[in-house]
Amino acid sequence: MPCSSPRPEAPSPTWRASPGARPPGTSWQQPPASTPPPARSCRRSSDREANRSRSSRPTRKEHHLMTRIGILGAGRVGANLADRLASAGHDVILGRRDPKAQSAAPDEALHPHIPCSDQRTAARTADIVINATPGDSALDRLTDLRGELAGKILVDVSNATRDAGGLPGDLCYPGSSLAERLQAALPDTHVVKTLNTMLFMVMTAPDMLATPPTAYVSGDDEHAKKTVTGLLGDLGWQPAWIEDLGDITTARATEAMILVVPHILRRHGFKPFAVSLAR
Repeated sequence: MPCSSPRPEAPSPTWRASPGARPPGTSWQQPPASTPPPARSCRRSSDREANRSRSSRPTRKEHHLMTRIGILGAGRVGANLADRLASAGHDVILGRRDPKAQSAAPDEALHPHIPCSDQRTAARTADIVINATPGDSALDRLTDLRGELAGKILVDVSNATRDAGGLPGDLCYPGSSLAERLQAALPDTHVVKTLNTMLFMVMTAPDMLATPPTAYVSGDDEHAKKTVTGLLGDLGWQPAWIEDLGDITTARATEAMILVVPHILRRHGFKPFAVSLAR
């Protein structure tokens, strides 16, 4: 967090869920079964060169370098992140378990800048990989990509919980965290945990909330965390809203915050919110 000049001691921080200021969203990760998601699809990687027109993509500030980002998971979380990162000027590829199993949307509905591939290809060809797959099965899935992820930054935005009727239930790794398990299973990969304490729409539009939200960051590698902090800035996060908690073991704290989510959703519905730090 940025430093400022000395000032009188402030009250101790308190936790609270920041209320949303926009119309209700859908759900913590996916919409309820009764609300079908809008049709989405992406370009296959084989169509990439024919359909990409970099000149039409919004440009980033000159001091930023374009990064190839592979996003594993093409649901609402992954697709939402892909759209915003591509708009920021990054080279994005979406990795699906079955790249052929996409909705039959007309060509004009396809994002022209985001190719689609299998998850192994997305991980192998990217500089940074984002895990937007279900947390309860992510450990086995990503461990199988150990070679493709070696030497890279893996950004984990998922929560590993048991299903409780479509809402998050008990933690899969009590006393630990998915991020810690991933780091142990992928020793040659720099795992960074972030963006797992909010509804998916807040990840890419943090200013939609009436109260500034918090993006917590956990990871062992300082350079990797600095890189991820830069990506958060591309998603609209101000430096004052980003809280570096320390090494990867601190991810067990933010992953445990998921336990409050089903209670908030039952009481207030699917309104955008984040579990944030108020000072």
